[in-house]
Amino acid sequence: MKKNIIFFVASLLLLSCNNKELETKLKSLQQENKKLKDSIVRFNYNKIISSEMIILPSNNTNEVKFDGMIYNRLDKVSYDLYQLDTLHYIEGVTKKVIFKNNLSSQFQIKADESLIKNNILYLMAEYNLDSLKVQIPGVLYLK
Repeated sequence: MKKNIIFFVASLLLLSCNNKELETKLKSLQQENKKLKDSIVRFNYNKIISSEMIILPSNNTNEVKFDGMIYNRLDKVSYDLYQLDTLHYIEGVTKKVIFKNNLSSQFQIKADESLIKNNILYLMAEYNLDSLKVQIPGVLYLK
């Protein structure tokens, strides 16, 4: 009976030491994982802020259509595209969703004519990187 109790206590001590080691390793891996995620977000952020939006009138003359692309080297990073009535940083800007979660760098849109002011088309691509939103503006002067 004493041997069983001693064996049980010894087993418990070994397991508890092992659990502490596992907890320490788990915390270490969680910290390393957070650093890696932050590094990936920073990498994507730097690529996004160096992007450019190019907008051209479409060949279709009957409608207000435009072809565009976001020039960057990102793969599989989705963005939302909005049409605005003024510059994206002006307070009280009206924005209309054109599409959400687009993965393609190229797009074709039919513009809302009511949002085109002074013959200027304003677009904005918005990337969501975890808790960070990155906006890429696009402006096309018409006529």
